[in-house]
This record gives sequence, C-alpha cells and structure tokens, in this order.
Amino acid sequence: MTNNVLIKAVSFDSQEYYQAREIREKYLRLPLRIIFTDEDLEIDRYSYHFVAYNEQNMIVGCVLGIRENHQVKIRQMLVIPEYQKKGIGSLLLNKIEEFFYNLGINHFYLHGRKESIIFYQKNGYIFAGNSFIEVGIPHQRGDKFY
Repeated sequence: MTNNVLIKAVSFDSQEYYQAREIREKYLRLPLRIIFTDEDLEIDRYSYHFVAYNEQNMIVGCVLGIRENHQVKIRQMLVIPEYQKKGIGSLLLNKIEEFFYNLGINHFYLHGRKESIIFYQKNGYIFAGNSFIEVGIPHQRGDKFY
C-alpha cells in the first residue's frame, strides 16, 4: 500500500492545509469535544505540515512539527482509520523527521496518546516518565534521537 502513497509538505493557509485540518478536527478533536482555538491556529501558523495522499489524491493522513530551538515537537499525527496499519503513519513520521534532520536537528519528542504508544515505539520513540492528562485523556512523552 505504501508505494501508492505520496507524502508532501504543505503550506499553512493552503487548500491542502485546510483539508488536513478538517480530518484533524474530525478524528482527533471532535471525539474529545474540543474545537480549534485561536491559539491552536496560531501554533499551526508556525508549524511545518506534512500530508499523505492516497492514489486518488485524497489526504489520508497528516502530521505537524514545531521547531523549538534544537528539537522538534511532533503534533497532531493522524492517519484516517481505513488507511491505518498500512505503513502510512511511519512514512509520515519518517518524512518529517528527515526534513528536520536535514536542517541539523536530531531530537524529536511528542506527547503520545496511550493507544498510540506502541506505534511510536515501533518508530524509535522511547517513552519514560509518568503519564499525564492532556486534552482530557492520558498521554506520555516520547523522545527520539538520531
């Protein structure tokens, strides 16, 4: 499946950004009864956005990266349910990490939802420390160094 997937960086305020934001809202936010705030949209403005397209040129996944000095916070990672477990999430993660690695950054971190931790571990993230509540659900911090 992954050979028919295109991973691409997209600009904030582009048509692709709005399509990806719609799926983020549908799958990540609405189930938790949260909406995008002005602060969330300001964070989006300064984030790097990558999307995954299927063979019909439909966005089926996305991820954001926020550069914080010499590290990057990975956020809002998502592959829509019918495309999960096909390697697309790993492709998205690898692409954004590669982009920042080429800029000289080798430390990535994220706040993984409890149900996503195994996926991130398979992609090289190490989870340590206690879980914490973020957006009303348990998360844990994961780090990856190249």
